[in-house]
Amino acid sequence: MRSFLCMLFILFFSNSIYSQALRRDTIKVIKKTNTYVSPACQASTNVLAYKDELYDHPDDYFIGNSYNSNQCIRQLLNAIGFYATMIKDSDAYLMLLDRICSTADDSVSKYLLDVGRVQFYKNFDHMFIYCYTHKHSCFEKRMIQGLIMEITSSKDPVIQKKKIDQFILNKIKELQLGDRGTNYLNEIRKTLYNCVPG
Repeated sequence: MRSFLCMLFILFFSNSIYSQALRRDTIKVIKKTNTYVSPACQASTNVLAYKDELYDHPDDYFIGNSYNSNQCIRQLLNAIGFYATMIKDSDAYLMLLDRICSTADDSVSKYLLDVGRVQFYKNFDHMFIYCYTHKHSCFEKRMIQGLIMEITSSKDPVIQKKKIDQFILNKIKELQLGDRGTNYLNEIRKTLYNCVPG
């Protein structure tokens, strides 16, 4: 009887270790027909399955090294951004982007400028609510910096700034925002105007 209990304990314990290893299998280098798949590349193909793991351990996926190429990191950020625009639970993905942003190194921060800018145009309603309720968040800053980058890198920064300004004014009318929401967006307009001359 004692040996049977010992066997059960060993099986249970080894199973527990095995399941822990499986849970973090994306952290390890995975060999597939003589090719290595980075954690970032693997997660980008199924963001839904990796969402919690990405939130809990962003450094494993978003630090560029020999296992996570910049291309895979960018692909994963774009995939998360896509889900933020397409899924009803947009806030969860915006929160994930914000979490990644708060731990990001310089190269990932640069990619987030683009992701923030895309969210501004394609997911404005959710982005507005998220940023309004998480003022001065890392991802809000990246969104604004992305818009500034868009203005300064355009052929005619003054015209581009006016286009963005008009976009915001149209959204204020469309969403019928109250004073607080309007004031918040006016602060963003002011930031864009102060950062870009003309």
